[in-house]
Amino acid sequence: MSGICTCQFVVEADGGVYPCDFYVIDEWYLGNLTQSSFEDIRSCKTANRFIEVSKYIDPSCAECIWFNLCRGGCRRDRESFEESKPELNRLCGAYSEFLNMQETG
Repeated sequence: MSGICTCQFVVEADGGVYPCDFYVIDEWYLGNLTQSSFEDIRSCKTANRFIEVSKYIDPSCAECIWFNLCRGGCRRDRESFEESKPELNRLCGAYSEFLNMQETG
């Protein structure tokens, strides 16, 4: 996990392309392979916005001892966005508890 989303392109049967299997929704429609080149789709504004939005890390997350391991987790687990920023990962407490148990044996 790098801490940011990259586009893991999903191509639907009709040629529609989306940035991730969690985001096959109209808001994140990138284009259609029957109408545009893959390079145009890959570099479109929506694809770039998808990556940029995921870069925000909640300050409390960045201070966590486990941050270098989980990097905030999957963007999907950091919704709903407030002020267009991802929230703290909804699984953070469980990850932290599990990792603490592993560390103490």
